[in-house]
Amino acid sequence: MGIPAPVQKENIMSDRSRQIDTLNTLIDEVWNTRRLEVIEDVFMADAILHIAGGKHVGHDEIRERYIKPFLTGFPDLKIEVLDLFGEDDRYAMRMRGTGTHDGDYFGTPATGKHLDYSGIVVLRMQGDKVAEVWGHSNAALKIAEF
Repeated sequence: MGIPAPVQKENIMSDRSRQIDTLNTLIDEVWNTRRLEVIEDVFMADAILHIAGGKHVGHDEIRERYIKPFLTGFPDLKIEVLDLFGEDDRYAMRMRGTGTHDGDYFGTPATGKHLDYSGIVVLRMQGDKVAEVWGHSNAALKIAEF
């Protein structure tokens, strides 16, 4: 066994650039433009999403049990990234979401009320795709006030 070759700074920067592009696609394309078909480009097939209500595994669960219900309940939802930083394969994102409750949200009929919430998301990347997400926001508390 020899001494491993030093990591090239250019490789680290290109990997980081691709990962940030993926995270921008997640926010801009999946959430803000509602292009749910892009989920496969953003998440690993066996990606895990950990949220207060439990966990979702894989493209279909993440799309059908988390993202789609949110976008149905809040069809004008917009996510704004306030901070994004990372090291190695982990990123932390501070975000804000705003939208109008104009659709059914997990059995709660539309109220027309405005949602303004904030959250923190930690993401683990595998290559240029999201492998795991830990998310926490005050969205549920805000929605409960409706």
